[in-house]
Order: sequence, then C-alpha cells, then structure tokens
Amino acid sequence: MAPKKTRVYLDVQVGNKDGGRMVFELFTDVTPRAAENFRGLCTGEFGQGQRTRKPLHFKGCKFFRVIRGFMCQSGDFVSDNGSGGESIYGGEFQDESKIRRHTQAGVLSMANNGPNSNGSQFFITFKAAKQLDGRHVVFGQLVDGIETLRLIEKIPVDAKDVPRVPIIIKDSGELSEETVEKFEGFVGVSSSSSAEGVVEGPSMQQGQAQKGGRGLLDMGEDESDDEEEDGANAGVGAAKEPFKNAREQKLFELRMKLNQGRRENNKEVIEEKRRERDPAYEKKAAQRAMEEARKRREEQEDPEEEAARKAVQIPEGQGYLQDSAMAISAQLDKEAKKEKRKGDFGWNVFNQDSLYRAHKKRISGLEVDKREYEKQKESLGGGADAPTTAISAHGFQPSEEAKDRLASEMEKQIAKKSTFSRRRMAVEDEDVSYINKRNEHFNKKLDRAFGDHTREIRQNLERGTKL
Repeated sequence: MAPKKTRVYLDVQVGNKDGGRMVFELFTDVTPRAAENFRGLCTGEFGQGQRTRKPLHFKGCKFFRVIRGFMCQSGDFVSDNGSGGESIYGGEFQDESKIRRHTQAGVLSMANNGPNSNGSQFFITFKAAKQLDGRHVVFGQLVDGIETLRLIEKIPVDAKDVPRVPIIIKDSGELSEETVEKFEGFVGVSSSSSAEGVVEGPSMQQGQAQKGGRGLLDMGEDESDDEEEDGANAGVGAAKEPFKNAREQKLFELRMKLNQGRRENNKEVIEEKRRERDPAYEKKAAQRAMEEARKRREEQEDPEEEAARKAVQIPEGQGYLQDSAMAISAQLDKEAKKEKRKGDFGWNVFNQDSLYRAHKKRISGLEVDKREYEKQKESLGGGADAPTTAISAHGFQPSEEAKDRLASEMEKQIAKKSTFSRRRMAVEDEDVSYINKRNEHFNKKLDRAFGDHTREIRQNLERGTKL
C-alpha cells in the first residue's frame, strides 16, 4: 500500500485580484515535524499560540520579502515583516534532516535565524539555490500553481525587497485524500521521495519522464524574463522528447503561444504601473532609448572611425574651445537684444533697476558738451578739482543752446505721454452712461465715490416716480 501523501494549498491574492492557488506536497517521511507544523498552520486547527496569543494560521499572512530569481518569504502571522511567528509546538523547534536540497524552483523550506530556530516562517525558491543547502530544512515541493509562483516573482519591490503590491494568503488548508487521488488521476503525476526531492506536477501532461533531478518548477523557471527571447521554446522543461502524434505537437505549440501572450501582457501591466507611480517615467524611458541607440551606433561604427573621433574629442566641460570669436560675439549680441526686449512685469516695474533704465532713456537726447563744460569751469576759476556743486553755486549760466535743447526734450516727453493710455477691459453687457472714453472713466470714479448713496435716487429717476 502506497504511503498517504499530505498536500496543502495556499490561495494567494495580489492587490485586490485573485492570484491563484499553489499546492504543495509535504515530505512527511524525512521531515515529519516540519511537515506537520506547516500542515497545522495551513489548517489553523491548533488554535492560538502559547507565546504570541495569535491564531496559528497562515490565513491573512503576507509575503513580506520577494527577491527575484531567488525566493519569496512568508509565514510571519504576528507582524508580517520577518520578526515574528510561532510554531504549533510553541516557540521554535529543532532542525530535522537536511538531506533534501534546493535543486529547483518551488522548493518549500523553513526560514530560520540559525540552527534549531524554526518557527512558522517559510520560503519558496524561484530556482535552484545551492547556497541554502545544509542550512535550511526542506520539507515540501510545489506540485501545482507554477503560474502563481511566477506571478509573485514578477511583483515589483522596493529597496528592501518588500513588495509594492500586497501579496496576501487569503486562505489555506489541507487537501483531502479523495481530492489528492482525483488530482493525481487527472494529471497523471507520480512523486518520488528520493533524496533529490523530484516531484512531477500537472504541467507535465505530455508524459515525458523527468531527468537529472529537474521537475515541474524547472519548466516554469524557463518562463522568467531572462528567457523571454527564446520564443516558442520559452516555458518548456521537457520539450526535447518526441511527440506521440501531430495533435499533441499542435496542442503544445498553442500552449507556447498562450505563454508568450501572457508574458507580454504581464510586461505591459508592469510598465503601466510604473508609469502611474513615477511622474518622470517617460523621461527616463526616453533616456534609456537614447542610451541604447548610442550603444548600437558604437557597435556598428568602424573601429578606425571611432579611434579618429576619440582623438579629436574635446574634454567634457571644455566645449567652448571649439567656438570662434565671431560666434561668441554673435551669441552675446543675441542675448543682449533678448534682454532689451524683455519688459518688466508686476512688482519689477518700479524697482531700482527699472527706474534707472527709465531715467537713462529719458536723458538719452540730452548729451553733455564736455568742451563747453570745461571752458565754463575754467572761466569761473574753480580749477580742475572744483566740485560740480561749487561751480553751480557761483553764478553758472547755461547757454541758450542748452536751454533750447532741454525745452525741446521736455516737449517730446509731454507729447509722448499724451499719446499713452492704459488699455482697460470693455464689458459688452455694461450699461452705456458715457459719451466718450474720458467721460466713461470719470463716471466710474463718481460711481465709486457716491454710488451707494445715490442708488435709490437713480432708481426713482429711471422708473419715473416722484422723489
């Protein structure tokens, strides 16, 4: 009589979406205590913990650590960060046989803080992890739900490997013996309890025998992003075996197309999430595209041309050495014209700089005759070192020509001011109570001063009633 197989399941929820179910077969023959601990935590039949006073149940736990290409970790039903947990035996329990190895994806193993520190935390490998052999107790293997495991692997994480999208165990339990028998009859699986820990799964429906210790999860392992370029061969773990007939081959090809479409859809979903979270995503994508295009150009470039280009290349930050004097002068003139055209705005209209520029503009037509000035300075006897105030205080008389020039300039400024008028917004629906623009402006002043006091009088006049 074949030994009874213990199989448990974890129903996973990713965000607010159903992530699927993962079914594990527990190695009760080699690691009975670890297997029973995991089974009891899946069913929740042991009630509350002796130390934590928390329900001994995986339901509601999160996968708090996901390292792509390595493993995902869960089982901390106390704090969901890897610092808590408790076994069904109360606290921690001793290590068991470590003869089984982390040889493939889907290996179920105990997480610990050193020897004999097993609690409720566990991890599932995404691929072979030989560095963990002899350090962690392997007590189970994934036999169904490889697509769910790959979905967990592709969830984006932060700098501390914490998933950005919550991955929650929404339910867990043990499969009944009848369910296990139906499961095996449907997929035609046969498990082995050898030291290699090879377990065949439902995805091996082609009937090929597994070789070299590779199992169900190795097929899903090929579906990772590192193998996307394999095209139709992606996701195949046992595709080297011949097909029995053309129908099986056609079915296999259709499955490969479905897998390829699923991977492309997942990539688009991840790209969309990144685009929503990162406002600068488009800019970064454009920079990556430019960098890739530059690398392609460098690969296609002739080595001799590349050497010649690098020989004459200007060091970074010294590009100005290639600019000619005429080009620099033209650039400075262009910047000066642009600065001149730029008008003042808002609070900059009456600052010191704008007032000085306005003063210089007003006196631009009043040029000083230096020779006439020096001649008058000598005639007054002040000498070359006499201050200007001393000269003006000792009977300085400007020439008639200078007076005419000043009067002419003042007349120009007055004429220019008379043509200036600030544009005011015109409201089409407003009542017309004026005969010209000046009268309109005056009426608005009257209304601001006396409008509230004369409103009733104006209304009576408009209605024609007595005052």
